[in-house]
Amino acid sequence: MTPMFSRPVMFRPVRNGLAAAAKPLMLAGVLVGFCGWSIASASANQDLQEGLSRLAKAVKTSLEDEGVDAVNVGDFIAPPRLQSGSGTGLKLQIVEALKAAGVRVEATAPTQLIGRFTVREEQERDEDAFESIALRITATLLDRDDEELARLNISVFGDSALQLVGAQGSLPPTNAPREREASKREAIEAPLPTIAGNEVRTSADSPFGLEVLVTRGSGAEPRRPELEPAGDRGQRAFVRLANGDEYVVRLHNRSATEVAVTLTIDGLSMFAFSETGNFGSQVLVPPGGRVDIPGWFINDRLTDAFEVSGYAKSAAASVGVPVTDVGTITAAFYESVPGSEKDAQATARGRQIEKRYVQVKRIIKDLQAVISVRYHR
Repeated sequence: MTPMFSRPVMFRPVRNGLAAAAKPLMLAGVLVGFCGWSIASASANQDLQEGLSRLAKAVKTSLEDEGVDAVNVGDFIAPPRLQSGSGTGLKLQIVEALKAAGVRVEATAPTQLIGRFTVREEQERDEDAFESIALRITATLLDRDDEELARLNISVFGDSALQLVGAQGSLPPTNAPREREASKREAIEAPLPTIAGNEVRTSADSPFGLEVLVTRGSGAEPRRPELEPAGDRGQRAFVRLANGDEYVVRLHNRSATEVAVTLTIDGLSMFAFSETGNFGSQVLVPPGGRVDIPGWFINDRLTDAFEVSGYAKSAAASVGVPVTDVGTITAAFYESVPGSEKDAQATARGRQIEKRYVQVKRIIKDLQAVISVRYHR
């Protein structure tokens, strides 16, 4: 096997009845309404946010050295071996970090910022006797003649890398640091998902699962996934969806504690088109419960359905995700506790559904599992 290597706002479901204009679905004889789930505001990706903040400050300093205050942000890409579809999502987060640092981001700015990212093993602290999984981001500033002005590198430790590369695996919170890093490595290098009924899990006994259902009129039918080889990277889960299919992502939590889930479609957060700016948000799933996500969050009452389309009409294409980066649904499950105040197939923005969300605060702790499902080969 070829080696792979060289911590926002939470939303919780409102359960007190259907929204007036909600279109209920009949799922296995149970009436289900898309009436809302909570969004939690915390930081599953706090490590990544802090890393991007450091990068943005370094970019600002380099721009000031050149006497400019605006930059045109281009693509951030990963090596093909990682099969990552998260480059555009990462780029959007970098843009937000630059704006927060006081950098103007303009498509017409002569100074350009491009980059690449990868996953590798590095020693996080001098006293560590082992190496940790790191997300390595290299950003390059170019002048109007495409000549290099500066090259900036940051390494982000923690769990961010796993979702960015569509890993598959469980990370028991009881693991010692060295064992946890070994679990991360296995989740990236040799993912071995399990099919349990219509769920994709990281293992047969995992409390977390992801299920895809396809709407049919007023009902929705589970679409059974299958396993297929993933080159020399173990196996991957695949669910067959056709152009025009409108689908729902069901998140399962059979654990005894609440979890916060970061859900991405084609490398984009389900909050990528939010009108309220909470792009780093997550959905809360109660202990012993499940949550149905029918589409892209727009605001606390409206959602645009997940609908499979040709690439040109997809949500991914609208924000510049390359055609090679679409076709994956990924859910990262994090431990959550109450917090204080602070032409490939791709997925389009389909019909608008009324779905209520309530914003709450949470402290997001360790990543517990990452599940990925392909729907386009």
